[in-house]
Amino acid sequence: MYASADERLAELPPAPEASLLPRIRERFIASDKTLVVLDDDPTGTQTCYDVTVLTSWGVDLLTRELEKKPSILFILTNSRSLTEDKAVALAAEIGNNLVAARQKCGRAFVVVSRSDSTLGGHFPAEVDGVAGALGQPDSVRLLVPAFMEGGRITIGDARGGGARFSIELPLRSGAALLTSRL
Repeated sequence: MYASADERLAELPPAPEASLLPRIRERFIASDKTLVVLDDDPTGTQTCYDVTVLTSWGVDLLTRELEKKPSILFILTNSRSLTEDKAVALAAEIGNNLVAARQKCGRAFVVVSRSDSTLGGHFPAEVDGVAGALGQPDSVRLLVPAFMEGGRITIGDARGGGARFSIELPLRSGAALLTSRL
């Protein structure tokens, strides 16, 4: 018998008393980098507002957008609809184009690959493709099998939905731990 998502959530340690989000936000803003989110499906992108969303990724376009020094930039790849080989090639192309755009405009960035909360995308192959193109084959992978804005979370074999979540990412002993509050 499978445990429900609510039962699995009850097993998690309590969330920390103070939110870490303000400190994380401050540090990121101070870094003067752009967070580039590669989104494999429009579901996640549709939950965002006041951000630029690109559906193409030519070097000149990426350069123009990075020159604006946005704090965040979404690139909708729609790669979940592709075969794995094509998704990996696309991720590498975008990574190479981001590197070329950085060389042209000097803007530093951090790349996040956002994909399906049930890990139904092309993980880890697609992430490996972009990481290799960025020259970061050993980059950190943080798996958060959840789509908080959609009220979905996957824990073990249980997938829950319909709840509102607040996410905190405290670090304990060098490992990331997801804690959620319903």
